[in-house]
Amino acid sequence: MSSNVSHSIKHRKVPNDVFITPRELAMNHINMIDYTKDDVWYDPCRYNINGSYYSQFPKECNKTWSEITEGFNFLESDMGIESYPPTIICCNPPWSIMDKWIEKCIEFNPRVISFLIGQLNLTPKRIEILNNAGYGLSKWKMLKVKEWYGISMCVVFEKGKENIIEIDRKVYYTLDKVKKEKTKPNESVSKYKEGDIIKSSNDSKDYKIKLFSYNKKNKDGDIKEYYRKKWVLLENC
Repeated sequence: MSSNVSHSIKHRKVPNDVFITPRELAMNHINMIDYTKDDVWYDPCRYNINGSYYSQFPKECNKTWSEITEGFNFLESDMGIESYPPTIICCNPPWSIMDKWIEKCIEFNPRVISFLIGQLNLTPKRIEILNNAGYGLSKWKMLKVKEWYGISMCVVFEKGKENIIEIDRKVYYTLDKVKKEKTKPNESVSKYKEGDIIKSSNDSKDYKIKLFSYNKKNKDGDIKEYYRKKWVLLENC
């Protein structure tokens, strides 16, 4: 995919969350989940009665659903939950609201939470949220759908299981002696000059200021140098 297409997807104002899952892929995803006939499967975004997931859930099990286009928003509705409390939630969720989706899934307290998501949607933070709720990442499968952006993944989180991968929430920098620090709300970058020495609010060490600047035409058409207002680069002295 070209960088222009990637950029347009990243910065679009209205996300496109309607992607119909190929039936074969949905079936492969469903087959990743261990179940018994007593399980209740829940598809929170089934699309319609012939939806790729809902229509292929195991026939010997009960199943329930939500679908926002039919007036049942998963984030607001409990359709079928009282009759059939779900033990397995399995779906291709809207990727633009994954945090809210995960929180809602956890509220239902199923035994299994399983998603088909983009590779970039499986973040350490989201894994940690599920871990803290008692769910471990027990299975994952990487795959490619021709018309979709990037690599996709089927992930299975099970209650009481350990993660099959290790996560690290620390943020690393490419240069050990260089880091970014956000200026305080009452500070202005314009008060600093290149080479000024200040103390970092993070570790009280002395750092030398290097300002981020860029050239831009002013209203008179002259090229002038401007400084970014939110970030300074701090180098160890």
